Amino acid sequence: MKKLTLVALLCCALVAAGTAAAALSPSQYRKQANAICLDMHQKLNRLAAPKTTKAKDVVPYFEHGFAITGAAIQKVRRLSPPASLAAGHKKVVSLILQQDTLLHRLLAQIKGGADVQKALGAADATLTKLSNSETATWRKLGAAECAKNS
Repeated sequence: MKKLTLVALLCCALVAAGTAAAALSPSQYRKQANAICLDMHQKLNRLAAPKTTKAKDVVPYFEHGFAITGAAIQKVRRLSPPASLAAGHKKVVSLILQQDTLLHRLLAQIKGGADVQKALGAADATLTKLSNSETATWRKLGAAECAKNS
């Protein structure tokens, strides 16, 4: 299994739509988003890759990854993008949520007995397309750390 791909996809799970009382400035938004992403990336990078592609190894990897990204989601939900970045933020959130949904479905399939390699292979093209779009959107938003895949 490609650790980088899974880490990138788990990173995608970090943002959910959220609003705060007052919009941040563009620089504040980028600084706070990047800090959240950096913390998440560091934690995901410390996550040991599965020893095999068997469900007994892959399921805990996914679950630990979701725990890390879930914490980041809560932080990002409190961010409020400035008007100038709101459309990009909305787009990135949509892409992230689509990936998160697919990853949770993938995990459910694996837990249900699906062959890990076949399940990953079937999801790979869609997840890669969404991840690439998300990365490009983060770049447009100017959140360089969030645009990183690991």
